[in-house]
Amino acid sequence: EPFRTERKESELSLLQLIRAYVEETPGVDREDVLAELNYRIVRTLTVLFLPLLAIPMGLTSRRQPTSVRIVVGIAILIVYYQALQFGKDMAENSRVSPFMALWVPFLVFSMGSTYLFYVANSRLNRDPFAVVFGTIDDSWRWIKGRWFMLFRRGRTA
Repeated sequence: EPFRTERKESELSLLQLIRAYVEETPGVDREDVLAELNYRIVRTLTVLFLPLLAIPMGLTSRRQPTSVRIVVGIAILIVYYQALQFGKDMAENSRVSPFMALWVPFLVFSMGSTYLFYVANSRLNRDPFAVVFGTIDDSWRWIKGRWFMLFRRGRTA
């Protein structure tokens, strides 16, 4: 006699998940299956972009200790995986579509990793994180300047 008859979506294999989604298996929520399926695909594809993040992390300058980069890399991965887990939970509860909940964080992670790799590869004499943080700082100054101009115009009118 089996211990339990129902299986959670997380216990199903990839083929069983696809079958459960296509055939609408009774006792299995379709939203949960779709969220689990997308979560597994995103996690699998994430592995392809980890080296693109690891290479810029491994490049060190003489002034910056490597431990800082390791901590930053671990923090990026923890935040990313927590965002995926949160997105999966939101998709299972039908609050957000699996695309928005899982694929948008994946796209941000993959494009960010690819950009860091590009910067590390094309600007060999510069620290990739200094370039990224410089870009963020320049963007923030531009947004702040536009914001203040918008409010200044509103006061004079």
